[in-house]
Amino acid sequence: MALQVYNTLSRQKEPFVPVHEGRVNIYVCGPTVYGPTHIGHAKSYVSFDVIVRYLRYRYGERNVLYVQNLTDVGHLLDTGEDRILKGAARDRRQPMEVAEAYTRSYFADMDALRVMRPNISPRASAHIVEQIELIKVLLEKGYAYERDGNVYFSVEKFPEYGKLSGQKVEMLQDAVRIEADPHKRHPADFHLWRKAAPEHIMRWPSPWGEGYPGWHIECSVMSTKYLGQPFDIHGGGLENRFPHHECEIAQSEAATGVPFAKYWLHNNMVTQRGEEMHRSAGNAFNLQDLFKSYDPLVIRFFIVSTHYRSPLDFSEAALESAKGGLARLQGAVRAVRSRLPGAPAGAIDPSAAAKIAEHRARFVAEMDDDFNTPNAIADLFDFTKGVNNYLAANAQATRDTLQAIDDLYRELGERILGLIPDGIGSDEGAGLAKPEAVRAGRQGARRPEPPRRDRGGWGERLDVASSIADIIFGRNPVLEALRAEHAITKILIASGSQMSGPLAQIARLAREQNIPTQFLPRPALDAAAGTGRHQGVVAKTEPYEYVSVEDILALARERNEPPFLLLLDHIQDVHNLGPLLRTAEAVGAHGVVIPADRAVGISAAVRKTSAGAVEHLKVAQVTNLVRAMEGLKKQGVWLVGLEKIADAEDFLDADLTGAIGLVLGSEGQGLGRLVRETCDRLVQLPMRGQIASLNASVAGSIVLYEVMKQRLRAAKR
Repeated sequence: MALQVYNTLSRQKEPFVPVHEGRVNIYVCGPTVYGPTHIGHAKSYVSFDVIVRYLRYRYGERNVLYVQNLTDVGHLLDTGEDRILKGAARDRRQPMEVAEAYTRSYFADMDALRVMRPNISPRASAHIVEQIELIKVLLEKGYAYERDGNVYFSVEKFPEYGKLSGQKVEMLQDAVRIEADPHKRHPADFHLWRKAAPEHIMRWPSPWGEGYPGWHIECSVMSTKYLGQPFDIHGGGLENRFPHHECEIAQSEAATGVPFAKYWLHNNMVTQRGEEMHRSAGNAFNLQDLFKSYDPLVIRFFIVSTHYRSPLDFSEAALESAKGGLARLQGAVRAVRSRLPGAPAGAIDPSAAAKIAEHRARFVAEMDDDFNTPNAIADLFDFTKGVNNYLAANAQATRDTLQAIDDLYRELGERILGLIPDGIGSDEGAGLAKPEAVRAGRQGARRPEPPRRDRGGWGERLDVASSIADIIFGRNPVLEALRAEHAITKILIASGSQMSGPLAQIARLAREQNIPTQFLPRPALDAAAGTGRHQGVVAKTEPYEYVSVEDILALARERNEPPFLLLLDHIQDVHNLGPLLRTAEAVGAHGVVIPADRAVGISAAVRKTSAGAVEHLKVAQVTNLVRAMEGLKKQGVWLVGLEKIADAEDFLDADLTGAIGLVLGSEGQGLGRLVRETCDRLVQLPMRGQIASLNASVAGSIVLYEVMKQRLRAAKR
C-alpha cells in the first residue's frame, strides 16, 4: 500500500508522491520563543516528530530534510504587540535574551519528550535580508504596496487567496484581528514590513525605513531557502491555517509563479472539557510543570495515542490511562530483554516469525493510512499480548526468537513511535516501567495461581485477572467453557448422575484436556456451587479473563468487519446481563463493554444465565464508561443509545450498519446523563412499558437482532 496523507489543500487523502523521487522535504512552523513550552507545543511537535520518523523509515534517514523555524521577531498578538517584546517587558530582559532563553528551554523540553531535533532550525532574525529581498520582488510584481514605511500584500491581487482555508476575500475582516489600519486598501491585506515605532527595540534598516518584518514572510523565506519551491510537506497547527499559512501561500506563489508546497498537514488542537487551550488565553499547561508529575514518555504516549488530526482532550485521568498503557508496553519489552542474555541458542520459532511479519505489515499499513498512530499502537498492543502469552508458555524460548521480538519493538515502538528507549530493560532506562506499574489497572493484588498446562501456542492468553468468581456451574456453561479451552482445573459432578447428553460431552472433553473429574454427593456439590441450581455439574476454573476495548476492535479487524459492540451502563441484574451476553454472541457482536463500578461483573451466575455464551464472547471491563465511549468515537465507532424517550428515532428507521456501538442503560433508569450526551444518536427501545428489569434486556436483544439483519443485508449488496 502506498503512503496516503490528508492534504488540507485538497481536503482529501492523496497518495504521497515526493516532488523529487526518493527524497522528502518538510517544513513545520516552529514556536514563537517568548514563553515556556506548553502541552499545545508538545501535541504539534510530537505529532510531526512521528511523521518525520516514519518518512525516514520509508525513505531513509538521509533522504528526509526537516526544517523547523524559530520565530524570534515579528509574530504579533491580537492586540498588535510583538510577542518577543511583550516577553521581554514581562521578564525585564533584552528581547534577544528572552528569545535565547526560551529557545534553550524549548529544545530541552523537546529533548525530554524524545522529539528528534530538526536538520535545520533557522531563526527569523537571522533572515531579515532575505525577507527584504522577497518583499522587493512582490512590490515589483504589483502584489504589494508601500504606505508610510509599511509594506502590505494586496489579497485582491492574488485571486487564489483563501484556497487553503476556504475563506473568501470579500468576507474577510482584518487577518490579524486588530484595530482597522487606515493605510490598508482592503481589511484583509497583511503586513510584509512594519514601520517601527520610536520605542520599538527590534528594528532593521530597509528601503522603506527602519522597521521589522511581518510574521508570515519569515516562513516563506526560510522554507524555500532550505527546501526549494515547491517542496513536499508544510506542516503546522490547525490554528495557523488562517491567516498564517494562507498568507504564506499567497506571497510565495505570487513571487515565483509556482506552487509553494505540495501537501499541507495540520495537527489538531489540545482541549480541556471541549475548550481549546492557548497560551495567550492562559489555560495551557506548561510542560515543565507536567514533568513534575509525569514522565515525559507518558506525555508522548498520551499524544501519539490520538491521531494527529484529532483533538487531544487533556485530563489527569487521560494521563493516568496513558501511564498504565505505556507500562504494559514497556513491561513486555523488559521481560524479553531480561531473558535474552540467558536464552538458549537456536533458530527462531516459525510461529513467532510469522506473527512478527504479520504485525509489522499491519503496523505499516496503519501508518501508511495518514500516519494513523492510534491504530498502529493498538496493533502493537495486540503484538504485546501475544508476546506475554508466548513468554508464559515457552520458558525455553530461543535467543533468535527473543531477539527477533526485541528487534520489532525497536523498529516499530522506538524508531517510528519513539516510545521504547534502549535503556528499557535496565534500571537506568528512561521512562522505565516499574513492575508495580505494569500491573496498573488490575483490580487488587494477584493471588497465587495454580500450575498451568503448557499449551505453547503464540498469543494464547495465559494470564488472568483477579477478584472474579472461580467456578462455573450449569451443564451448558461448563460445556462451553471446555469447548473454549478455558483454564479449568477440576470438574465436579453429582454422584449418581446419568452420564448422557451434555454431561457425557463434559466428561469426554475433561479426559481429552487432562482435567481431573470428581463425583460428589449433591449436598457437597450444592456447597461448592453456593446454589442448588447447578444442574449436577460444577467446574473450578481460573478467574474470568476480561479483555481490553482494543482487543474487541482487534477482533473486528481480524474478521475484516466494521466493529459491532454492545455497551452496558450499570446493568446490575444477572438475569439482564446473561441474556444480553447470550444475544450479543448469537448476533455476532465483537464484544461487550461493561463498567467496573456499580454493575454486575462476569460471575458464575452470569456464566450460567448466558448459557455459556460468555465463554465465546470478548467482554471488556472499564473504569469509566464515558471515557471508553469517547475512545471508541475516536476510532470511528458510531454510538447509538437505546432509550425510551419520545423524541428518539424509531429503531426500525435507523441505519445500524457500519462501525457501531449500541449503548443500553441500567434497569429502571435507562442511560445516565453523561452516557446519553456522549452518544452520537438516540433510538427508541422497542417496548411499551417502563425500562425495568427483564424488559430492557429483551428490548435490547430485539435491537441487536435488527443490527445483525441490517449488517447481513449490507454484506450481500
